[in-house]
Amino acid sequence: MNSKNENEVGRLLKQGEVAARLGLSKAWMERSRWLGNGPRYVKFGSAVRYRSQDVEEYLTERLTSSTSTGGRK
Repeated sequence: MNSKNENEVGRLLKQGEVAARLGLSKAWMERSRWLGNGPRYVKFGSAVRYRSQDVEEYLTERLTSSTSTGGRK
């Protein structure tokens, strides 16, 4: 694995970056953490960060091809 890929995999994203990537609000991000149904995250004291691979996994888990499946595969 080259250093560019290693840096991208290990990159920690701020809440605003993830919200923008998902097209959602920061308030949605905060509520999803409280409810436990958003992307996995890491806490350092009061700082919240998201691993890029966890955000991508969250998106992949929500792929659907029909509205009749209720958001599941």
